[in-house]
Formats: sequence, structure tokens, C-alpha cells
Amino acid sequence: VGFLAWFVMLTIIFSAPDPSCFSASAAILFTTMPIMFYEMAGGAFLAPLFYFLVSAAALSSTISLLEVVVAFYIDNRGWSRRRSVIVVGSLIYGRGVPAGLSLGASSLFTSFLPVGTDDAGESVYMGFFDILDCLATNWLLPVGGLVIAVFVGWVLTDKASQDEMASGHGTFRAHAMWKWSLRVVCPLAIVAIVFAVLSGRTFN
Repeated sequence: VGFLAWFVMLTIIFSAPDPSCFSASAAILFTTMPIMFYEMAGGAFLAPLFYFLVSAAALSSTISLLEVVVAFYIDNRGWSRRRSVIVVGSLIYGRGVPAGLSLGASSLFTSFLPVGTDDAGESVYMGFFDILDCLATNWLLPVGGLVIAVFVGWVLTDKASQDEMASGHGTFRAHAMWKWSLRVVCPLAIVAIVFAVLSGRTFN
């Protein structure tokens, strides 16, 4: 399903006659895609259906991510599930509002941080959403993945990782190769990504 969605979006986006309407990263959903739906036949019907499905996918993903934080406060702070969901959900919602407003609805959040000048000498700004996207994509995901790979590969015992992998799935026969990948291959690949970011490359 994910591959088909990617294929459909890629086909629609690159059929645009004007490349200036292209956008980068997740913002493409709210900048490029509305233009394409407006220009295509049946777009008035397909656009609401498309964004309804996007909202459903985002909501289901959000619930699964929220559960991690909620479970932490239930297990480690003794909070009730209701209190955890309300407090954590409200905090995440509050931080999500500026990101939603930074796609053109609010000049404050759309031009949140100056990052330099363009060829014409005009100031270039990053929106609040773009800042979070850049931070998560270029730093939080690689560094978090590196920490997990090092911890599971070098700190967690073989028995503990084998028991966890076998829980509910039976014996994990490729455990030795998997552990070696976490110890050697994954850290080297992630460090290469981090060095690429430090050298000025960004991933969107």
C-alpha cells in the first residue's frame, strides 16, 4: 500500500508542467499536491478523498507513537491512562499548532528563523515546520538510530536480545548475523550520514 501510494504521488507530481510548484519533504502534501489536484480532471472529488486517507493514516500513526510516551508515564510515574493521554496529547497538540500554521497561515511561524540570503540578496527563512523536519530528519533519527544500534549490539547481552526477538515469534535463526550488523554495519552507515550532515548536506 505504501509503495503504491508513493508511486501514485510521484507520477502526479512529476507530471506537473511547471516545476516551480514543486516543494520538498512532507510540505509537498500541502503545497504541490493541492495545485495538482486543482489542475487534474476529477480533482474536486479526489482531493477530499486523498486528504481524508492521509488524515486517517496520520491519526493511526500518531496513536501508535503516542502510546510509547503514555506507557512511560503509566509504568514509571504511576499515572492513569486517562491522565497520561490527556496531558501528553495536549502537549503534543500544542506543539503541533505552530507547525501547522507555518505553511503559510501565519507569517510569524512561516518565516520563523533566518538562515541566510539567496542569490538576489534577499533574506531566506525557515518555517517552524521546516525546522522540526530538518532537526528530526538530519539529527534525531540518525543519532537515535546510532544509540539504539550501539546499545543493542554492544551493551545488551546475546541472551536478552535472543529472548526478546524470539518472544511470540519462535527462534530467531539469523540472530548472529543480525547482531553483527548492529555492531558493525549499522553504526558505520549511520556515522557516514552524520558526517554528511556535518559537511553541509541535508536530507529531506
